[in-house]
Amino acid sequence: MVADYDQCENRDVETFLNAMAAWLNDCGGYYRNTGQTVNIDEPNWQLVADALSAATVYD
Repeated sequence: MVADYDQCENRDVETFLNAMAAWLNDCGGYYRNTGQTVNIDEPNWQLVADALSAATVYD
């Protein structure tokens, strides 16, 4: 699902990429807290999709 641009907090490239990097550093906790078993040491397309989605709102 594509986020609505009006709901996107990180609208410029720099803040978006910084948010994505921060989320990727913390994503192990996200997956653990949501009960998902994702091996973050072996990236896949679902991890990429989650990172792109999270970067729209992650601080």
